Amino acid sequence: MGDIPFWDVERHMRCERCKRREFDVDILLPSAVQGVKIRVRRLVGVRMVRRVIWRDEKD
Repeated sequence: MGDIPFWDVERHMRCERCKRREFDVDILLPSAVQGVKIRVRRLVGVRMVRRVIWRDEKD
C-alpha cells in the first residue's frame, strides 16, 4: 500500500483470499492520557515462506 493517509486505509485494504473489500475499519483518535500508554509497532520486514508438498503416486 505504501504511505497513504489514514482515512484511505479502508479503501486500500482487500482480503487476500476472496479479493473483497468488505472491511470494517474504525479510526480512533486517542486522548493525551491514552496516547502515552500506546505501544507503537513498526513493520520491519515481510518474509514469504515456500513449502514443498509431496504427493505419493499409486502404482
